[in-house]
Amino acid sequence: MKILICITGLPGSGKSFVADMISERYGAEVFHSGDIIREEVKKRGLEYTPENDRKVAEWFHSSGREKLLVKRAWNHVKDSASWIVILDGFRSYEEVLDLKELSGRNPILVKVTAPFKVREQRELARGRFKHGETVSYLKQRDADEMKRGLAKMLKKAQYNIGNSDGEDKLRENVERFMKRVLKSKT
Repeated sequence: MKILICITGLPGSGKSFVADMISERYGAEVFHSGDIIREEVKKRGLEYTPENDRKVAEWFHSSGREKLLVKRAWNHVKDSASWIVILDGFRSYEEVLDLKELSGRNPILVKVTAPFKVREQRELARGRFKHGETVSYLKQRDADEMKRGLAKMLKKAQYNIGNSDGEDKLRENVERFMKRVLKSKT
């Protein structure tokens, strides 16, 4: 039986990095909700820009369209040959419940956490922002994500992986998490 892991966290917390670590170590297959958003941008014939990405993401996360996002994600996941599947990027707890309904499985919800200053430095290192706009933009983005449903996701998470003390400590935290998950599934 597949193990479904949903990874959540604030922007820049290291969700994708954690997903990649689990994938490398345990052969998990990773699906990013952002891929579905990019597919929709392309399907609409739009140029891929941060603004179009944001608009399509908002479209998916409004008026009950979360189920559509989850259904598209599940269509990718259900045929995975991997016994561990990671879904990165769900933004509301309702999406996790929709996944549970579609899959007939109880997804494991894990949050990746890092302090704001650490996340800000990561975003700067990615080269996505000028320093002057980073703090205000990231704070607003955090607030928007929390209102959209991320606050409930973070509260409902069964596990926490801290990601503020460097890569070696993160690897330890991921290993500890995976040992608990695998022990609970055997």
